Amino acid sequence: MIKIIFKDSNDTHEHFASANFIVAGGRQYLATAAHCFFNPVSHEMAKDIRIETTIDGKPVYGNVTAVKIDSHWKNGGALQYDNAFCSFSFVEEIDPNCSDSLFDYLPKENDFLSVEGISSGLFFNKRKKSVGHPDLSLLNSNWIIGIPAKMKQGVSGGPVFAKVNGIDKQVGVISASFKETPNYVWCTVWNRDTYNLITSL
Repeated sequence: MIKIIFKDSNDTHEHFASANFIVAGGRQYLATAAHCFFNPVSHEMAKDIRIETTIDGKPVYGNVTAVKIDSHWKNGGALQYDNAFCSFSFVEEIDPNCSDSLFDYLPKENDFLSVEGISSGLFFNKRKKSVGHPDLSLLNSNWIIGIPAKMKQGVSGGPVFAKVNGIDKQVGVISASFKETPNYVWCTVWNRDTYNLITSL
């Protein structure tokens, strides 16, 4: 998991979000939330997008080189489409630790899912993780699920993992939190349309 640093199109203030390296269709990508990069109201794209992670205890920096976002997010901001997939490059040559991904996972109420994020600021990074059964009340209507978690700013775009045949696979990203459900974060669930989006990058 990594931290993303970016600026809104109309200011110079730096913002922070979470992301994760994944493998899909035999290629490496960076997965995060679309709302971190694109505002569906103003139709403005973030700028100066950078990535920061640690490999073998050493800080490593890189850049996002291209971003793919579903047109449904750009035109309406529906949370089920709150996914962004990126190509990237590093200042020095490294091989990032990528998670397996899954694009046909259908969550069940007794499943255990985990979410991770980096609560970030100018001078701190604190990794957060939470595990629990999903809230499926919005799955059929909005194709998002709730995961029990008390997480603060910076965790948007963090990975959602399901254990499939004993292996953790990323199946979505953290999208939103609601005042009505303060003990949950709401997350996307990737499907075949998501796979087609990422592999078109």
